[in-house]
Amino acid sequence: MNLSFDIEESKILDDEKARPRDIEALKENLEPTVPARLFSLANSVHFGRISSGKITRFTDVVTRLGTDFIQATAIFIAFLELASSERMKLVMARNFATSKLAELITNQIKISISNRNAVILGAFFIEIGKLIILLYADNEDIELDEDLIQKYHTRIGVMVIEKLELPTILKEIIHHSHFNLCREKLFCPVRDCRHGIQSC
Repeated sequence: MNLSFDIEESKILDDEKARPRDIEALKENLEPTVPARLFSLANSVHFGRISSGKITRFTDVVTRLGTDFIQATAIFIAFLELASSERMKLVMARNFATSKLAELITNQIKISISNRNAVILGAFFIEIGKLIILLYADNEDIELDEDLIQKYHTRIGVMVIEKLELPTILKEIIHHSHFNLCREKLFCPVRDCRHGIQSC
């Protein structure tokens, strides 16, 4: 599986000796939607927007949101590009919608920035295992039963988080999350994300 985002390049964010110009250069290697999304979040009052004005440098975005958030968001966008069928796109749309819902709800409650980031990222990857299974089925030209996908997607999702070395807390969120568009269960992903954080 080839992602458009080079995970190795992003490791410069963890390098204490990295120069600001090196970090700024990383922005140019990201899909345009990634920096746009990150700048929007970094300038949000809910993410502690600096009083001196709007953030315009990518280095400041990294400082505000953290390297884990930057890397995970870029990875999500890269996975989104792989979604070639309507079924895959629906999975990723649900992930994105859940993330936006998580963002809206966590803005209304007292929660640290690090925990808010974890909730939003956890929502991003709730059904990533389904995408991987569907990509496999498409590559092998086979049809998989929905019950089978539902049974194993969480396990696959956890494996993805481990493989990409994303924050461990995302595994807990994925493991305890169940997305459902039924009205009475609409907030389950966010509720479960919060439960995962609080239990750590």
